[in-house]
Amino acid sequence: PAHLAMMHGRDAMMLEMGMLVCANDSNQLLETYERRFIEEFGARPHWGLDLNVLGSFEQVRALYPTSADRWLAVYRRMNARGTFNAAFTDRLGISVVP
Repeated sequence: PAHLAMMHGRDAMMLEMGMLVCANDSNQLLETYERRFIEEFGARPHWGLDLNVLGSFEQVRALYPTSADRWLAVYRRMNARGTFNAAFTDRLGISVVP
């Protein structure tokens, strides 16, 4: 029932990528991989490892076509006062103005 879980509504697998700490341009490399996996395979990013790749709720909706709007309705109901607004919700354009 977790509407935005990576495995919601479909079979899933996880891919871990090891990186050397402080390696030059490692964050850019990971961001490139994330963008390519989303574009080519419809991969869903791990929310806790967000690299600012998703920039709108429309992109989230494309990755979660059967559950994104249900999640958004719950988010808006539970966040009526803007308590859970953050840079992430600002970037997606879903922050609530109380």
